[in-house]
Amino acid sequence: MAANPATSLRQSNGVALNPNLPDPVAGLYYIPKTLSSSNPNIANSQINGYVGELKLANDIANIPSETVVRYGDAIGTHGADVISVNSATGWVSLWDNKFRSSAQNVHSSPTFTPGSNALNGAVSDAQTAIRNSNLPDAVKQQAIQNLRDGNFSANTVGSGAARNSTPVRFCGNNPC
Repeated sequence: MAANPATSLRQSNGVALNPNLPDPVAGLYYIPKTLSSSNPNIANSQINGYVGELKLANDIANIPSETVVRYGDAIGTHGADVISVNSATGWVSLWDNKFRSSAQNVHSSPTFTPGSNALNGAVSDAQTAIRNSNLPDAVKQQAIQNLRDGNFSANTVGSGAARNSTPVRFCGNNPC
């Protein structure tokens, strides 16, 4: 018997996706490479990292008023792993997942270094994702204006054995 698409859960890499999420940018059937290593932590590092990104997108989609507009890029793509917008305020949050197989704290992602090309690219990607989203026009305009003004959040989140997160609020393109 075929599954009913109206009631079937979308999945990617064994992770059931929140129905409020768009499809991952890399596609539902994208599978990261297993690396050549006898150490299973290294061999599966890309898969584990990607699964962590999918789970992070699910967690964000469960936050009231938070709408994920982009996530699930192929491994090795630069920028934020997840981009979300508060649908009530237009506040934009950039998220970077850091999977660690051993217990350790994660620090703010290099992607979020003030003034860096990486951060500028992440903000540009966020503007494009917001423009292409199904958010109401007024929320899109506010979110894009916030990004132009340099007002947003950049959150680095640990997964796997890393359990902390490092949030940084930006005001005028500088941590505040």
